[in-house]
Amino acid sequence: MWLRSPASTFRGRLCQRERSAYLIKEDLSLQRELKRNLAMASTAVVLAKDDEVIYERLFHGQAPPELREVLQDELLLWITVRDYLNNFTQRDMLPDQYRQETNRLRPFLDDLSLLAALAITAFQRPLTHHEQNELAAIRERTN
Repeated sequence: MWLRSPASTFRGRLCQRERSAYLIKEDLSLQRELKRNLAMASTAVVLAKDDEVIYERLFHGQAPPELREVLQDELLLWITVRDYLNNFTQRDMLPDQYRQETNRLRPFLDDLSLLAALAITAFQRPLTHHEQNELAAIRERTN
């Protein structure tokens, strides 16, 4: 039986969401993949909501403030992506209209990929000045 360390377990959660952001972005223009993308985004929201509690359980202490901030920003973006995708399922669109609508979502997914990578980094070490500037730019774009 293989046991994973707390660090490996938590990092795996973060990597899973980074991968989900990538996969959603890759298949975003495929209308037939909408329900799968929505399911991935919904799962990511559920996982992101539990991150702080999972961190406390695994490491017996609060997450560093910088990591908590990144995780909160990531959760808000996941909720935005999930809501966009859910809205698409409620509407009957022609393929061209669908592609046009999904192009509005791409910048959010780009930012989500960056946030997921920043969360992984913030989990391992404090963010550099450059990384903090990237985080600030994402916050500026999404607010």
